[in-house]
Amino acid sequence: MNSDDTAAYAFVCPACGESLAVTDAMRAALLREGCVLCGTAVTDAAFTASQRAETP
Repeated sequence: MNSDDTAAYAFVCPACGESLAVTDAMRAALLREGCVLCGTAVTDAAFTASQRAETP
């Protein structure tokens, strides 16, 4: 695991409302497999880009 494995997206399931902070890899898995709790298929609309803190 490298230091770039930080949450890049906020995910909110459109069916069950579960919310998670996810990495790029987790986002890809959710798009492929659906919500980990209820199994509902998800689309790009379920993700919002997170604000990453930038270091000067």
